[in-house]
Amino acid sequence: MKFNPVALIGFMGSGKTTIGRAVAFELSAEFSDLDTQIEIISGLRIPDIHSEMGEDGLRQFERLALSNIVAFGSVIATNASCIMIPRNRMMIEDNFKVFYLETGFDVLYPRIAGTARPLLKSLTKIELEKLFDLRRPLYESCADFVLDASRPVDALVNEILDRIVISV
Repeated sequence: MKFNPVALIGFMGSGKTTIGRAVAFELSAEFSDLDTQIEIISGLRIPDIHSEMGEDGLRQFERLALSNIVAFGSVIATNASCIMIPRNRMMIEDNFKVFYLETGFDVLYPRIAGTARPLLKSLTKIELEKLFDLRRPLYESCADFVLDASRPVDALVNEILDRIVISV
């Protein structure tokens, strides 16, 4: 089956990894999670990169991992902050059909509360919501398609498949 490469973007808890894996499975395609690739390249877990090298160190590994993934095409789940860097947005927009998994903060917060995500340790719920509001326009401007991520996974997967499969 021939298809356009897919990038899933959205805030923490939007379902990028879950949906990306399901889409890749349906396509018998390669799936890459950007955070996982960053950890492989760096040899460190994301929280350790944050604490040892800071945001700048993470961004350097992120850029390298994204460049590696672009070479493969296929299906990727970006991390939530990837779109903050203009160069990253351009790489994603130029090489993938981009799907923004959009939903309200009131739906996302319960999904991420209590997880080991680094930002949850350093930001309050109010600060996280401000970050969410800051990123939302960037997700929207980068996306080819905006999908309601509060819908069931199978419905989202089917909609993505409908939009990327190329008839031959």
